[in-house]
Parts: sequence; C-alpha cells; structure tokens
Amino acid sequence: MSSPTPQNPQGDRHGPAGGRDPYGPGGPGDSGTGRQEAPAAIPPYVPPAVPGPSDPDPWWWAPPALATALAPVLAYTDLTGIPNFPPPLALGCLLPLLLIVTAWLQKRTIGRRTRRRVLAGAACLLAYFYTEVVMAVLFGVVAVRLVFKIVSATV
Repeated sequence: MSSPTPQNPQGDRHGPAGGRDPYGPGGPGDSGTGRQEAPAAIPPYVPPAVPGPSDPDPWWWAPPALATALAPVLAYTDLTGIPNFPPPLALGCLLPLLLIVTAWLQKRTIGRRTRRRVLAGAACLLAYFYTEVVMAVLFGVVAVRLVFKIVSATV
C-alpha cells in the first residue's frame, strides 16, 4: 500500500477501487470474465477516393464556354487591326470555331480535361494571331518570289 495523497486518500495503489472495475460485475467495462475490455479500436483513416480518368468531370463545360465567348472577340480584334484583309483569307477565322466545336464534343470525363483546355486555348490563340500568321506566310511567299525573280534576271 502506498502513502495517502489528496488525490488518493486511502493510499490504494490503483485508486480507490484497487484496480478493480468500480461498477462491479456486469458494469460497462465487464465482459463477464472479470476482466476489463479494451477500448474499441479506432478505424484506420481512409483518404477520400481520387477521381480516375473515366470519372465524370463536373467542370467539363468551362473551357469550351470560355473559348466560345472569347474567340469571336479576339478574331474581331485581330481582323480590325489589318485594313483590306482579303475576304477569302478571312474565312480562315472559322478554324478557331472548329477547334471550339471539337472541345465541346470531347467526352465529359476527367481524362479528357486537358484536351478540352488545350483545344480551347489553341482556338483563342489562333483567333487572335490568325492574320499575323497569314501575313507572315504571304510576306515569306512574296520574298521568295522576289529572290527567284532577281536570281533569274541576273543569270
């Protein structure tokens, strides 16, 4: 027996009940064998499931919708910057719309999310830089024809 303390006035080694179940037989800690039961095991932590590539994407519509609204504005801004742009070449501004339609028609899964974003971004870039690319190609063609004309005149 240990010495009495204010927390343990009887001086019992295991508290006032002496290590026994304070509720007696049939109490909350008694399993009928006279021994105390171990506390219930805590179930292990299971992290939430990570969505796979074939799971539905709740935000599938965002990139194509943004590109649908933004591409015509960018194409208009681009075409108004160059006066007298040839109308047959201006039909090339329909290419970004084809990319946007392709972005809308992709499967609505997480695995296709990156493809939808790339198609929508490429459509916006093409809408804005189409005339610059066409003009660069046309200037290149003119420069090559001019070089061949100069070379053939000197020979």
